[in-house]
Amino acid sequence: MVEAKYRASRTARLLGNPSVYTLVETMLGAGRVTPTALSRRLKRNITTVSNYLKSLKLAEVVRFQSDGYHNWYQVKYPPAVRRVMKALQDLAKTSARRV
Repeated sequence: MVEAKYRASRTARLLGNPSVYTLVETMLGAGRVTPTALSRRLKRNITTVSNYLKSLKLAEVVRFQSDGYHNWYQVKYPPAVRRVMKALQDLAKTSARRV
């Protein structure tokens, strides 16, 4: 149980970064994508995007593939990640109304 809580908190911490949240949101819409393409879409430095992807890979949110020429990333469990992101959006809307 401790491991599950640790993984959940690590994932929440990653998605708590607006840039990482946007990156994951973009990946959900794009499917398989390269760090270069993400860097262009998000107008972020390739090193920054690569670091975010590394963290997401370690948290098992994204998976990595290489075809020898390009490195490809995609969300590992799209339905589960979509549910988490929807829950976060719902929570943000609810808490905004109660302020």
